[in-house]
Amino acid sequence: MQDVKRTFHFKPLVISLGLIGGLLICGLVVFASEFGNALPVYKTLDTGNFGFFGLSWSPDSQKVAVAGSGSARPEQNITIWDVTSGQPLEVLKPTGLNEDSPHFLPDQNYLVAPPFIDPMGFHTGANAFAVWDINTGTVVNSVPGPTPNDSLGNYAERSTISADGSVIAAESSHGLEVTIYATKDWHLLRHLRLSWEVTVPAIALSSDGRYLAVGLQGNAIDIYDVASGGKLKSIEVAAHGLFNTLDFSPDSQYLASNADTSGKSFQEPDGRSTMPEPDHAVTVWRVSDASRVASYPLQKAHNVEKISWSPDGKNVIFAAWGDQTIRIWKLSSPDDEGIVLHYPASRFDNPNFFVSPNGRYLAVHTGSKVHVLSMPESQR
Repeated sequence: MQDVKRTFHFKPLVISLGLIGGLLICGLVVFASEFGNALPVYKTLDTGNFGFFGLSWSPDSQKVAVAGSGSARPEQNITIWDVTSGQPLEVLKPTGLNEDSPHFLPDQNYLVAPPFIDPMGFHTGANAFAVWDINTGTVVNSVPGPTPNDSLGNYAERSTISADGSVIAAESSHGLEVTIYATKDWHLLRHLRLSWEVTVPAIALSSDGRYLAVGLQGNAIDIYDVASGGKLKSIEVAAHGLFNTLDFSPDSQYLASNADTSGKSFQEPDGRSTMPEPDHAVTVWRVSDASRVASYPLQKAHNVEKISWSPDGKNVIFAAWGDQTIRIWKLSSPDDEGIVLHYPASRFDNPNFFVSPNGRYLAVHTGSKVHVLSMPESQR
């Protein structure tokens, strides 16, 4: 693997233009940031996309699939990239895409993509997923949704796949249903219908696909047994939280969650606070007894949008929209804020990242580019 010694670095550039009839100032800013402790850039992929939907690493960490839209490639596309060369290998051309990540399957010649939507943004078909052969660029299987006569019920707003690739789960009907499939033969494992009083901001599967965590818009995280559909445990949270990201540890013994920090406590007419603000940005829970084992202080990170464990289970990596950072938090030193990567500030981009299965790389999306950063040896 080639040794790349440059670091990810942007510097501000402002260009002003004068127009006839008055002075009109337009700013073109190339945002500047050095990703914290200068993680070296291994490769930069110029996708040419203006819209970014998601990214998936192949199981061998040699390829990434990037879903997006833009003028440089077909308006909606999933492009397969070779990470070592930084070159595109194949462009998949769906008629439309949901704004969700694709997922490589255990046989990395195949990719599962979210359901198609029409140009007006409506999902009109009976299929939940399409399975692509990345070598031929063709759809080889269409996975029926759980409700053939209800396109809304088939529409996967957000999906997640287990680390071993055996199980995939999707939210549908605006978070009121969770549908779970076995990827080996695509049979329906479970179809969970939730109360109309709750929505599901986040779902996560354990590494082996045996357990599903559901973050409720309230103050609980429910854990289900996928095989039986029964609820195993409910993690009660003292403060009101909006859980929009969850992730199981590689050994499935722990669960990391965020909590919403964007709003203040709800107030009763007499001034009493009924839902106190969360006191931590990220919390690690022990699944067996629902106890809190580690927390990242709210004062150091705000509005966490995404959480992932490192493949060795030693670090929790998360992105905070509030202060535009991506943080690598080493659990053996929970009081240390860890490596802080300052994300290029942009009102159009939320900090987003994707950890390679071998733990060596961190793919970070900014604008039309995906920067593949090398993780430091101490964090692997």
